Amino acid sequence: MVIRQKSGKESAKAKAKRELQAASAKEVGPAVPAPSLMSRAFRSDATLEPAEILDVSYWLRQAIALFMGVMYGAGRVTGQIGITSFLCSAIMIPPAFIKRIHPFDEDELGKVGSVSTEGLMPAFALFILTWIVTYTVFL
Repeated sequence: MVIRQKSGKESAKAKAKRELQAASAKEVGPAVPAPSLMSRAFRSDATLEPAEILDVSYWLRQAIALFMGVMYGAGRVTGQIGITSFLCSAIMIPPAFIKRIHPFDEDELGKVGSVSTEGLMPAFALFILTWIVTYTVFL
């Protein structure tokens, strides 16, 4: 079996390729993760796309539902006052928060009122679930 040695020209190509890869890796530097959506939502200097504004509205509403469900269950709140106060809070707080930190035009988002209603029913379901479970635990 005869082993052929590569010519010096081919090894120079491989060497040049390795040097080019090493130089490009040095220029780019380490990858820095992008800030999360919620961290950008709380910073007024960050910009949000219209779809991201709807995502922030959705997740704020979910957090409100979880918090209020636990508080109402632990506080033994019952009846229509709990449901009404949750719906008022869940409809008014996210748009007010987002408009204060990130002013936006409703027309950019598609439908008027989409920020006010984005994820309202899933948040209502989460609120009812956590309210009932927490109320039952503290019974």
